[in-house]
Amino acid sequence: MEPATGATVWNVSNAVCKEMFEAILVDFVKSAGAGKSKRIVLQLDCAGWHGPENLAVPDGIRLVFQPSHSPELQPSEHLWEFVGEPPVNTYFETIEDLEQVVSKRCVALIGQQEAIRASTLFHWWPEQGNRK
Repeated sequence: MEPATGATVWNVSNAVCKEMFEAILVDFVKSAGAGKSKRIVLQLDCAGWHGPENLAVPDGIRLVFQPSHSPELQPSEHLWEFVGEPPVNTYFETIEDLEQVVSKRCVALIGQQEAIRASTLFHWWPEQGNRK
């Protein structure tokens, strides 16, 4: 997610483990076009399944871990309200049914850059040349 533009890259999975997170990072680097000419700094919380120990990090990305208990420093924490809206108070027969609803919501949010930008571009975020 780019707070200055509202652009997002979503990855929905129904597992949490280092192997899955490594696969997600590889997909993210590819989707975001990271590499030798484009470096991405990705801010993460300190959840154990994506902690730095024994984690293969692909070229083009640098992981920065935020302090514990500091969601106000992580703009993407403010995206949960957008994602959680459709499935609230709904019963799902299977995890795959829930995953389908969440995935559709993430796809829909890709086109709502201004709403995402408004919720994640904090007053302290560094100035950008293309910022409105």
